[in-house]
Amino acid sequence: MILKKSILLTGLACALTTSGIAICDDEISSDSPKTSENAPEALQPASRPPVLLAPPKTAKPVSTKEVPEAGRVSPTAKLSSSDAKVSKTINGLKSPGETLSQGFVSLLPGEDLAGWVVHEGRADVWKQVGETISCTGAGGGWLRTEKEYSDFELKFEYKLQPGCNTGLGIRCPGEGNPTFTGIELQLLDDTAEKYKSLRADQYSGSLYYQVAPQTKPELKPAGEWNECEVICIGDQITVKMNGQVVNEINLARPTGEKPGSGKSWKLAERPPLGHLALQSHPSQVEFRNLQVKDLSVETTSGVRYVNLQDGEGEVFTDAKMVTVHYVGQLLDGTRFGDTRDLGEPVSVPVNGIIDGWKHGIEGMKVGGRRRLIVPPEMAYGSQGVPNLIPPGATLVFEVELCGFER
Repeated sequence: MILKKSILLTGLACALTTSGIAICDDEISSDSPKTSENAPEALQPASRPPVLLAPPKTAKPVSTKEVPEAGRVSPTAKLSSSDAKVSKTINGLKSPGETLSQGFVSLLPGEDLAGWVVHEGRADVWKQVGETISCTGAGGGWLRTEKEYSDFELKFEYKLQPGCNTGLGIRCPGEGNPTFTGIELQLLDDTAEKYKSLRADQYSGSLYYQVAPQTKPELKPAGEWNECEVICIGDQITVKMNGQVVNEINLARPTGEKPGSGKSWKLAERPPLGHLALQSHPSQVEFRNLQVKDLSVETTSGVRYVNLQDGEGEVFTDAKMVTVHYVGQLLDGTRFGDTRDLGEPVSVPVNGIIDGWKHGIEGMKVGGRRRLIVPPEMAYGSQGVPNLIPPGATLVFEVELCGFER
């Protein structure tokens, strides 16, 4: 069915703020999170239409050198929209192949932690032996991938020493503590006596201090290997431990509360794209057989997309008007537009939308949902939109195609 609606596109920008706290990571307790959070500067609402519309004619093209590091998306092998749905390389290195699940690549395809960066910690305590990463001492901080991921499936095994407390960082930016700048999946020796009185969202399988596991994981004792699988698709995160689904989270819905602050940590405002990271601990922790399937597809235009839901309606081609629901985000997680606040989808002329949308929604079917990662040169370039979109910003959209007309 082809829908025809027209809604005035103004005033959808949101001013979002967070605040910060500082707490030590040496021990975790029932009333204290692991570390500090830095508050980003809030963007003020704009008095012009949201970013669905095309940039002004005065906008300048942007080169890689002009784009701030925080606004860049790490390069991947470029694929046309008709090519294979998953890139076969990571950081230019081929997958070992034989020991991996179908479509997955190893996160340790080389030696000496190639493809990884020590993040706010000591490099000398991180070691790689074959397909195993170990943190052998205190002060290691985090070890993160060079590559960034938006939507992915990750598999790995981990082994804790008695009393160990570690975690996995998801969609983490290049600066700040991943626990608060991204999302942390808690990995803990749940049976240790010192952890018997923690909050429910501090045990293994939780999104740390945010969402407790719906099912208590059946873990092997400290000193033995546990399996973990994390699936991130759009706002949905699924956590499996030793083959058991223990947590399913929609980031757009749940919130956690900062102790003593009375304010919420909104998971929907965490970055939609970022690094994977492993947390250190004074007692030895080991990770092995880390492998990932990147679910994003990069078109020849540089726009990346992820199919969140296949539609069953007509294929979008040669349209004059398009009707959509959409959510727009910056890489720091700030949501600058959400048509769901209006309660109805919006209709816009196709020749009036940014180039990233034109490339990203091509081939979608009505009823489908897709995540678009739009580089600045396909959006607002080096100019941006005053008080809404910073210059050189990569934009992330979730788009639901409601209809179109030719």
